Amino acid sequence: MVDLVAVQASPGLYVDSDWPCGTQSILSALDARDYLGLGRYVPLPGYENSTGDITSLELQSICARPTCNRVWLVQHPRNPGWDPTRENPELDAKVAVARARGVSYAQGAHLFVDLEGFGAEVTGPQVIAYAARWQHVVIAEGYRAGAYVGYAVRASASDLYELLPGDCYWSAFNLGAFVVAKRGYAIKQQSTITVAGVGFDPNRVAPDELGGMPWMCGPAPVLAAA
Repeated sequence: MVDLVAVQASPGLYVDSDWPCGTQSILSALDARDYLGLGRYVPLPGYENSTGDITSLELQSICARPTCNRVWLVQHPRNPGWDPTRENPELDAKVAVARARGVSYAQGAHLFVDLEGFGAEVTGPQVIAYAARWQHVVIAEGYRAGAYVGYAVRASASDLYELLPGDCYWSAFNLGAFVVAKRGYAIKQQSTITVAGVGFDPNRVAPDELGGMPWMCGPAPVLAAA
């Protein structure tokens, strides 16, 4: 069994997928393409038994790889047109944390809230209120909090930076010129590709405008014998 710890990501190429990725054929294909890590999903309330989300076996399988051995987690978004005022962000965050803990995702790594697809009637302050409450729970539970910024986010670039307690932003591939104020993005998603028959979104990870980087779950360093 791999000992798991929170590690600051190294700059480079990563992928994310909402499909289980723990098989040797998939992970070998990702290693061969020099991807450094993998973004995976945790469930929303009511979907805890979904077979598509991260499991402890999958996390162990990924972190045992020679190259693609870092993992970060994001909670699924709701269906397009959703209204954050009708949801319970504390409950959502607790379900995300429960799955993270259940698979031994290392404390100190980032958990991301997915901010996309809000209804046309939703306002920026409503999005910020939901996201801030979600992130406060995650931080109180010992994880770092981040935000995935997708289409129809509704919130302003300045509010995303100034009013959220999290410290890392991940951009969708289709945001155009929209950039979170002052900090920008440490993870930048690209258009979908297929590897070993599975759909992945490539991501480039690099320091944001303030020098920040995501923290991921990975194998503990092997100490040299004295």
